[in-house]
Amino acid sequence: MRRTRVAVSVIFGLCLWAAQAFADGALVIGENLKVGMPLKDALVLLGHPDSLKIYRGTETATDSVAIEYPNQGVIVRALNMGTAVEGIDILPGFKGHFASGVKIGDKFSVLIEKYGTPQSLSMDIARYPNLGLYFLLKDQLLVSGKSFAKGSKLLDGRLANPSEN
Repeated sequence: MRRTRVAVSVIFGLCLWAAQAFADGALVIGENLKVGMPLKDALVLLGHPDSLKIYRGTETATDSVAIEYPNQGVIVRALNMGTAVEGIDILPGFKGHFASGVKIGDKFSVLIEKYGTPQSLSMDIARYPNLGLYFLLKDQLLVSGKSFAKGSKLLDGRLANPSEN
């Protein structure tokens, strides 16, 4: 009985810690949530997902899973048999920020100030492939983004950076 109370106390404490972390606006892309981190650490940080989608790749090795957290404004992507985060979609509702301080809704000029001139800019996509960052813009405002691990086998990552394929 005592072990049960201790276990419940520990779980309750972890839940309070996680709730406090989100209350502090703790999601920071490139710091506590980043590509390359162990998938299990991302799942502990984000909690129970709203949904899970499986995507077929061009071959079995590129099949992937998208773990969706719309309330936090992110989708975490991993290869089906992978143990690391391969990609992160940053949705328009994301309330956190990037390690550089950039936030959804910032002007394009803020991207240039923080990251420099993009390697390429086309169809309202600012590409920073050396950083694994891709920002989607509308009317010169940041509306969403994507981050991919270097050399990712995710189809989206390869499509975002066709020059590396």
